[in-house]
Amino acid sequence: MDGSGRTGRVLVTGATGTVGRRIVREALRTGATVATLGRRAPGAPVAMHFSWNAVTGEVPMAAVAWSPGTVIHAAAMTDVDECEDDPDLARRVNAGGTAQIADLARRCGARLLNLSTDAVFDGRRGQYGDGEVPNPVNAYGRSKLEGEVEARAAAGSLTVRFNVVASERLTAWILDSAATSRPIRVFTDVCFNPVEAGELAGLLLTLCASDLTGVCHVGSDETVSKAEYAERLIRYADLGAQARVERVRLADVLMRAPRPLNTSLLVSDGVLELAPMPNLDRAVRKLALAYSCSDPDGQRVAT
Repeated sequence: MDGSGRTGRVLVTGATGTVGRRIVREALRTGATVATLGRRAPGAPVAMHFSWNAVTGEVPMAAVAWSPGTVIHAAAMTDVDECEDDPDLARRVNAGGTAQIADLARRCGARLLNLSTDAVFDGRRGQYGDGEVPNPVNAYGRSKLEGEVEARAAAGSLTVRFNVVASERLTAWILDSAATSRPIRVFTDVCFNPVEAGELAGLLLTLCASDLTGVCHVGSDETVSKAEYAERLIRYADLGAQARVERVRLADVLMRAPRPLNTSLLVSDGVLELAPMPNLDRAVRKLALAYSCSDPDGQRVAT
């Protein structure tokens, strides 16, 4: 990215989330002028922050007037069980919010990059291509699929489907539990091919600068179960001696929202022409190293 053209002036929604925070950091590193849109301002030194709540308000005119060349829509309601408990709220955030952002991009003539999910598929077999018909099994997946439809209102938009791992959330729970010998129940039959969040952010910015439109898939070079991911992470963090891993099947655990079993994605040809496929093993080693380099107060190395 450079300081001019459509990618030089970037507006990011969801900039305090797992992916959004890293997008902002990477965009700033490349020299882009960055503004954010959402309920909370990020800690990063961005040019502007515009307050916006997808449920209770409309996109402020000041954000339109800022005239971004690129809009990256990372804001979403992502807790699968909360979406199942309140599908109307999930729809208002993930579909209605995306409609607002698509309208913003359309009014600015901006390139829209809409972040979606592998959860739009039913998970019956995995290895889904970007041309296959989605069939979500829960409210979260349905609301994100509706958001994909809304994103099309912005000409030239690109929706990116993926799964992500980062130093927080699933990874932190696994490693914190292993370090303290708490039970770790992980699924042997729930499979994915996630991309590490920092690497994903860089790839998303590459996609912003590309001519790809429609829908594309991003994923790592390896499909693993959640149990395999946990065990490898624990091994690389050298926590195997105290870890208490319990391998279970999805059917053995009562969950509020249905979960798809295998949502692994085939990386789109257009993506592979722009960047190499992310290596999952390298990502797991990176996350394990970040954990082992935590300071005494438990603050992990940023990844």
